Amino acid sequence: MDQSPWFRKKNVGYGWTPNNWKGWAVTLIGVMVVVAVVKSLL
Repeated sequence: MDQSPWFRKKNVGYGWTPNNWKGWAVTLIGVMVVVAVVKSLL
């Protein structure tokens, strides 16, 4: 089982960045939820 963190701190700037496929999957799902909510409001 992969125990690496899903996100890591950025070297430059603020925030976190995806570290592996699980982090990218969470990011993609989050973007899709935001797009769906915006589309439903328009």
